[in-house]
Amino acid sequence: MYREKVNEAISEFLEEKERNAMKEYREDNAQFYRDLREFMLRGGKRLRPIAVILGYKSIKDDREEELIKASICVEFLHNSTLIHDDIIDQDTLRRGGPTFHVLYERRYSHLPKERARLFGLAFGIMGGDELFNLGFEALLTSGFDKDRVCEALKYYVEAYREIVNGELLDLIMSISDYERLSVDDYLLMVRLKTSALFEKSFLIGLTLANADERTKNAFSNYAVYLSEAFQIRDDILGLYGTEEELGKPIGSDLREGKATILVILAFKMLPDDKKKALKDILTKHQITEEDVYYARDLLKEYGVLNEAERISEELIEKAKDNIISLDINEEYKEILCDLAEFVVRRRY
Repeated sequence: MYREKVNEAISEFLEEKERNAMKEYREDNAQFYRDLREFMLRGGKRLRPIAVILGYKSIKDDREEELIKASICVEFLHNSTLIHDDIIDQDTLRRGGPTFHVLYERRYSHLPKERARLFGLAFGIMGGDELFNLGFEALLTSGFDKDRVCEALKYYVEAYREIVNGELLDLIMSISDYERLSVDDYLLMVRLKTSALFEKSFLIGLTLANADERTKNAFSNYAVYLSEAFQIRDDILGLYGTEEELGKPIGSDLREGKATILVILAFKMLPDDKKKALKDILTKHQITEEDVYYARDLLKEYGVLNEAERISEELIEKAKDNIISLDINEEYKEILCDLAEFVVRRRY
C-alpha cells in the first residue's frame, strides 16, 4: 500500500519539476527531470521511505499526506547515491535499464565517442546532485512543524556524509590486501554506506512524530543490524541470484574486485591454493562467466556461503530483539519484525 503511495508522490513531485523547467528554462531541462522520473520509477523496494513512515506511525497515526510527502526525501537521496555509485563502479545496467550516465552517453552518441562518454558522466553527476537537492526540498516543504523538520534535516545531511565516507572505504577496500581485511572492516563500511540512510530514515520519521530518545536508540540499533543483514544478502544475491531477479549482471562485485562479505570470509576459510585461485580471478582484467561460476562453486563447497548466511540470520535476530522490547504500536512492531524476515529471505 505505502509503496504505491510513495511512487505516486515521487511521480507528482518530479512532474511538477518538469513543468516548471519547461516554463522557466527550455525543453532540454524538462527532459532532464523526465529522465530522473523514469529512472526513479523503474523499480525499487522503497524500503527507506517506508522506514520513515513506519517510524512515524509506530508513534502517531495522523497526517498521512504530509508524511508520504516527507518520506520521499530519502528515496531521492538514495537514488542520488545510486547514480553516482554507477559512475564510480562503471556500471551500465540499473533496474533493467541503462544507468543514468549511460542513458545520456547513448543519447549523445552522435558526438565523438570520448566526448559522448564525458557528456554522460557530466549528466550523471548533475542528476545525482539534483536528486539530493530535491530530497532536501521534499522534506522542507512537507508541511510538518518547522522545528521538527529542521531536526529531521540534520539526519538527512548526516546520512549523506556517512554514505560518502562508506563509499570511500568501499573503494579503498577494493584495492586492499583481501587477507588483511576483517569482518569488522566490512561491517564498518556497511554501517556507513548502507545502514546510514536506512537508520536515518527511521530517525526522520520518529523525529517528525516527536519520539523519545530511548525509542530512537532502539530503532537505530534495529536499522543498523537490519542493514548489515540486507547488505550481506545483497552480496549473496550478487553472486548466487539471477540477472532477471536483480536487474544487473551476476558477478558484478567480482568484476569490480569488491571486498564483499563472501570475499572476506573466503580469505579466512579457504585453503591456500584456493585463496590463490580466487585472488587470480579478483585481479583479472576481464573476468569470464566461467570464472564467476567457479567462484560460486568454490565458496559454496568450503562453507563460505553458509557462514555469510549464518551471520545474516544472527543480525536479524538482534534487529528484532531491539523492536520487541519497545512500547510502541503492536501492529507496527509486527510489521517491523516481518520486514526483518523479508530482508534475509528476499530474492531481489
